Amino acid sequence: MAVSLRIKNDIYHAVFRIVDQDGNSHQKSVSTKISATGHHKREAMKIAEKIVEKYQESKIDYKKILFSEWVEQWLEQKMLSIDTITYDGYKSYVINHILPYFSSQKCLLQNISPQDIQLYYKRKSECLSGKSLRNHHVVISGALNDALKKNLIPYNPATRVEIPKKKKFTANYYTAEQATNLLVALTNSDIGDVVTIALYYGMRRSEILGLKWGAIDFDAGNLEVKATVVRFSKVVEKEVTKTQSSNRTYPLLPLIRKMLLKRRSKQAEYRLLYGNEYKESEYVFTWPDGRSLLPDYVTRKFSEELQKHMLPQIRFHDLRHTTASLLIAQGFQLKDIQEWLGHGDIGTTANIYGHLDYKRKEVIGNGIDGILGLKKPS
Repeated sequence: MAVSLRIKNDIYHAVFRIVDQDGNSHQKSVSTKISATGHHKREAMKIAEKIVEKYQESKIDYKKILFSEWVEQWLEQKMLSIDTITYDGYKSYVINHILPYFSSQKCLLQNISPQDIQLYYKRKSECLSGKSLRNHHVVISGALNDALKKNLIPYNPATRVEIPKKKKFTANYYTAEQATNLLVALTNSDIGDVVTIALYYGMRRSEILGLKWGAIDFDAGNLEVKATVVRFSKVVEKEVTKTQSSNRTYPLLPLIRKMLLKRRSKQAEYRLLYGNEYKESEYVFTWPDGRSLLPDYVTRKFSEELQKHMLPQIRFHDLRHTTASLLIAQGFQLKDIQEWLGHGDIGTTANIYGHLDYKRKEVIGNGIDGILGLKKPS
């Protein structure tokens, strides 16, 4: 709804058109209570826009609003209180799944039932994983909680449905031989250094691309993980990691130190070569002209390199799982793996890699057997 300002008795008034119950259009004027004397027009316009917004909300008949329309409104409000990545995730669930389904059902907000939501999960389970549907549940339940707080519905029907179960995740990973072959194959690749960091430290893709020179202390011999670069609908640089425990410090291994010093020297050469066209940044992993490597490029290039060198297809994130499996094979405990990978709690580590720790259980079992020393009856 368009709004303009009009001065009346030295006061700015918001002027907009409304439609009455008979469908007739009328002009309406509401005081902003802002003096027209001085430079207050911008402030008055902001208030005018809020007046129109409140008027529009007052005219909504919530008894007739569709659930799909309510979810859209809720999503717009959430944009102001959640970070970009979370919002983009919610928006993807809403636009691609929740809206198309519930719009076709023409389900009113006040009438939506647990059965309606349960049927949605059942239909979507044919094409989506339990993990994805649990993310959808966060959105649906959140929107309905908001409606409950505003007394638009008597209860939240999402609390009375069976939440889709998340299947136990089984990680894919390379053997030590395959990992070594990969490093050799990618020696001259533009993502070779990225893959090397991933395998040696088990770092996430976002953490590697978020690595800045200021996080590397060549004198002290350490490397600190404290920022990320991610991409959903757009590239987002974040001065924080996934969780607090993701902030961690690694020893700067000799091979990694040599690799990074060479990369820093190359960046200095490219900076002179490109001159004013060089894009200055603090990031370690950049193109020759200074532009940062993008997450989706690394993912795509990684898959192409595996195909080119006839190596088994795995996700880039599976390099992280490879690191964990190699450490476990060397006898390191799950607590060591948790700290090296930066997991929030050891439960996460155990759920993903516990099955790989069976050899250690055998050692423990043999140890108990040796201590007790019971012999089988002859």
